[in-house]
Amino acid sequence: MEKTVNKIERLKPVRVNFDRMPMIRSGSRGAVFIDLNETAISDATKKLTMPAEKLQSTIAATQAAGWTVGLCSDSPGALLDQWGKKYGMNGSTIGENGLMVDSVPLIEWSAQQQHIERAITQWARSQQIPMLPERQRAKEFGGTRPQSAGIAFGESRHCSMSIFTFTADGRPAPEIITLLAQELEQRYGNALAIDPAAAIGWLGIHALPDFRAMKRTTLKMIGERLRQNGKRLYMIGNSVSDVVGAPELCTDMMVANASAEAKAQSCITLQEPLTAGVIEGLKKITTEQI
Repeated sequence: MEKTVNKIERLKPVRVNFDRMPMIRSGSRGAVFIDLNETAISDATKKLTMPAEKLQSTIAATQAAGWTVGLCSDSPGALLDQWGKKYGMNGSTIGENGLMVDSVPLIEWSAQQQHIERAITQWARSQQIPMLPERQRAKEFGGTRPQSAGIAFGESRHCSMSIFTFTADGRPAPEIITLLAQELEQRYGNALAIDPAAAIGWLGIHALPDFRAMKRTTLKMIGERLRQNGKRLYMIGNSVSDVVGAPELCTDMMVANASAEAKAQSCITLQEPLTAGVIEGLKKITTEQI
């Protein structure tokens, strides 16, 4: 494989349209959102770190106390919906770093997405790397992965893209991710955020350069809407992107495994990590031990 050099290509600018954002579901007291990866589940295993029944019963108690419980994550909205339904959540879903709210995209990005897919396909062909067919799009959340070598696009994303690379026996292919990230950065410059995780054979492509700020921006707008109706907003997470940074609009709760920077900026640091921390946070909200 060889690194190719490309002239910077211009993509149509992206504008976030918050007028599209639907009213989220909220209970009589307000809404709680939970981050997924490395908060509710472990990144390493893509699984809960506590019994599912314990999480389900805690969610049910929080909802019975007048709160909705939903998910707010980088992951695709459709997959978050499936996960939330599995554990009995009744709240709204915020996916793709704040750009997808209850299945409604806040940007129009389909043309740019198609352009990028074509560019990646052409690059893969030039490098003699197989592109896996549409029917083999990779499932996120540790779902079934294609058992053949090549590059696969992730499924269900509308405001971002995910790329997976595989060897013939289904293992990640870090070298491909490294080269592809370099190619995309040279091709598109600062028009996109290229977020490679070569060790796991994954690469994220985000429509906005400062993509991590969008989750906070969306939550701030939701928090303002709830406050106007006498309700409250909580966010349970593990990273700086989960910290809204406006205590009057949202109470940020970080699980124990959160980064030091996130803990320093948040309202509350929980004592337990991962799923146990989520359960701890929900119990505090339910019993008003804040």
